[in-house]
Amino acid sequence: MSGRFLPEQGRSRRLSYDGEVTVDRSPEIVAARSVGAAFRAAFPTAGAVPVAVEDIAESLFSLRVIDDEHIVESGTLDPSLGVVRVNAAECSLAPLRRRFTIAHEIGHLVLHAPGATGAVFCRVVDPAEPAARPIEREANRFAAELLMPEDLVREAAAHLGTDAAALADRFQVSGPAMGWRLFNLGLTTARPDQSA
Repeated sequence: MSGRFLPEQGRSRRLSYDGEVTVDRSPEIVAARSVGAAFRAAFPTAGAVPVAVEDIAESLFSLRVIDDEHIVESGTLDPSLGVVRVNAAECSLAPLRRRFTIAHEIGHLVLHAPGATGAVFCRVVDPAEPAARPIEREANRFAAELLMPEDLVREAAAHLGTDAAALADRFQVSGPAMGWRLFNLGLTTARPDQSA
């Protein structure tokens, strides 16, 4: 069945869903889908989910992922060194957040670092702060699409329902991340708890 896509009133980026996969042409979504496709083409035995985000960092972008006990941010990217640092303490408390942080930093590399030298992009621990900066929102949207590809989330939801915890387990992401993904894809009308 082919889909028909209607722009949601008052929003230019988000599209309503009527069919299979939304046609979201925002740079961060297109980039995440391209990275996912490139990884699956290069490593067809890797499996679809959970997405092997650390393998993507290392294999496609030659990034070393380092657990760092000294950073206060969730993660940092130094493209000149080819290093992603993740907050070791935060990751020990919330291991699945590590995957999202790595995907987020890959988003910065793909979307914001081309041509940059010595730049360091970071994701602050405070969940309210990143949303205030457009590049942080873009990196978050990239990470969500990379880890929870729309077509695979829709397929899994068709079989498993929209239980965020069950889907989060399947995709190896946090419950809040999956809750927001389901809400943003229009698969549930339950707005996730803002404090989560």
